Amino acid sequence: MQQVKQGDIVMRTPRDLCLAAAYGPEWLSPGSPSISASSVVTLLLLERERNGKDKEYLDTLPTTKELKNLPVLWSDQEAQMLHGTQSGISRQELLASWKNDFEAIKLRNCPFQISWHQWLEAHALVMSRSYNLPHLDYALVPFLDYINHNDEPNAEPIFDDNNDFVELHILRDTPANTQIFSSYAGGGATNLDGLKMFQAFGWLEPGLCDCNIDLIQALRRDDPFAQQKIQLLMHRPDQGRLLLSLPPNGPTGHILTQAIDSILLPSLHIITATDPFIENSINKDDSVAIRAGIKLLDRKIKLLDTSAHIRRIASTGEKVDPRRRELAYATAAQERLALDTLRFTLRTLIIA
Repeated sequence: MQQVKQGDIVMRTPRDLCLAAAYGPEWLSPGSPSISASSVVTLLLLERERNGKDKEYLDTLPTTKELKNLPVLWSDQEAQMLHGTQSGISRQELLASWKNDFEAIKLRNCPFQISWHQWLEAHALVMSRSYNLPHLDYALVPFLDYINHNDEPNAEPIFDDNNDFVELHILRDTPANTQIFSSYAGGGATNLDGLKMFQAFGWLEPGLCDCNIDLIQALRRDDPFAQQKIQLLMHRPDQGRLLLSLPPNGPTGHILTQAIDSILLPSLHIITATDPFIENSINKDDSVAIRAGIKLLDRKIKLLDTSAHIRRIASTGEKVDPRRRELAYATAAQERLALDTLRFTLRTLIIA
């Protein structure tokens, strides 16, 4: 590719070619039961395949074999390799949601037959290639989905001024023969944390963990261990760093629970304070919430550890795909690291 400059447009997809949740099939009339945006797009994809519309584009889409690393397509035995992990729980929840939509669609008098196997494979394909875009909501955008992912993308999809085309805009000057990347975790793509990246694309992306925890790291000026705490929190060479604080009267306990539940596939960011010498010390309610969070982490770590033998037995099967085995081991290891690191951090916060 030739050199491109910031603001250049390198791709345009007409709006009417997009398979968008905002424009579902005509027979899918509003009403109960409702189905998810991703299921609407999946229906549109199956409908176009049935009608032979946009065949040139549809023929370029990956096969099920090429999507084999997506956990939703793993066999039951391979899924046992995720037992006790948040990834395994997420997989079960995702399949249950798709199954509910599948049953709901049958109640809507779908004009063509769909088997569960067809629905599963089509939904996996849609999940792996769709974007969230203004004016379209959740959508499969032909040809834009050819663009590979990078944490530091050099292009971003946006609509033109008339909302007639989805355009791929260059974010910075890019030399010739340089690959164009978008971000699947933002910048136009569905906003995804590490676990959702694994579910949607079948790879681990350590830098995309949504494991932030909003707490006051409040150190009193007379705290004799203040400098040691700062060193512990700010200089862990194996971890990232994130500066966050929360107003003293914030709902610490609720946010703490949300934060722990969102630890998925990280390298975990260590939490420090924007100002390490905030006048307010951690109040009693915050301390109780932190201790409750530590207990919750203890339970999650115990579940992960006690499930290890189930994952190990499942991974020894002759029909287990080697790459899936590798992903399962890596997933459990990263989740264990995240939980253990956050537990360490919370314990540090309440050191007297």
